[in-house]
Amino acid sequence: MFHKGTLLYGLDRARGPIRTAETAILVEGYVDAIRLQVAGVANVVAPLGTALTPEQARLLRRYTKHVALAYDADAPGLKSTFRAGDELLRQGASVSVVTLPPGEDPDTLVKQGGADAFQALLAEAVDIFERKIQLVERKGLLRTLEGRREALDRLLPTIRAAQDPITRELYIARAAERSGVAKEVLEQEVGRLEAQTRGHADGRAPGGAAAARGEGGDAAPAPRPADVPIERTLVPLLLAERGLVARAREAVASRDFRHPYYRDIAEALYSGAAGPSSSEALAVWTELAAQPLVEQNPDDVLVACVSWMQDRRTQERRAEIDRLMDLAPADEKDKLVQEKRDLSAASEPRYGRKAFKSQREPKF
Repeated sequence: MFHKGTLLYGLDRARGPIRTAETAILVEGYVDAIRLQVAGVANVVAPLGTALTPEQARLLRRYTKHVALAYDADAPGLKSTFRAGDELLRQGASVSVVTLPPGEDPDTLVKQGGADAFQALLAEAVDIFERKIQLVERKGLLRTLEGRREALDRLLPTIRAAQDPITRELYIARAAERSGVAKEVLEQEVGRLEAQTRGHADGRAPGGAAAARGEGGDAAPAPRPADVPIERTLVPLLLAERGLVARAREAVASRDFRHPYYRDIAEALYSGAAGPSSSEALAVWTELAAQPLVEQNPDDVLVACVSWMQDRRTQERRAEIDRLMDLAPADEKDKLVQEKRDLSAASEPRYGRKAFKSQREPKF
């Protein structure tokens, strides 16, 4: 009842393999697959306890050109849907999505309504890219400039995954139509992301697979995120001088901390919690709290750190504005230009004071 090499339930030789001209139905679990098969729905497959792997997708593609995904309609199910769909697109399949009612899965749906209830939904399945567009439109992401940027960030992975050139061209044209962004801009963005991905892969090549493992061949522990010295200066100060926490919170939000552990610590300090929720951040909290402070005026250190983080935030917003300019119509471009000017004007007064002479990290 399953292919042992890839644990893909439903490639059943007893019933006969999926024929190339037919649609395969991919569900999340083998219980769903069994329920549909018993009800008389043909060509149903499911991974056995894993997310769909490239090997499983390649195997499935050998039997069919088209796969309909019938995963749960909740947030985890949608995430799995698009992950599996992109993997299948990379193997050259065409992919559609069956939208199940909220709270239902194929098992419960067929229990209540029989095979006809599922077949009716299967007949209304939409292309996976169209389903993504439906969701970003439902969230209202295409109504604003920043929303369009987020929407495109969600759509681009599926465009990149499409290996069939016609499918990719259709996806780009559809994204351009719905977002108002020129096809040429989208094509350039897809090309840039693919070149970036290839560059990362090339950068890992010299080390090979062995470089990612320890001496015994086991996977090496995940490295601690790269340090951010300015944040490492500010966090111990706040741990030692709790009276400064309120001033820091007014100037920089916890989301302004780029290091994940320092961000968790800042969230805990800002909310008055006894410590961060993650064990990694708690270990860093303990480590930094035990360190002696440098012999400098705490107010001066706070002002210097906060100023640098505010300047970084301004620089990042400027960079984001530059990215958004490519997507903006004329009237919105004027607003972005004005916002960039306002950011520059707001940052200028700080440079007149000794504490804010440089955007470089102060040395302590």
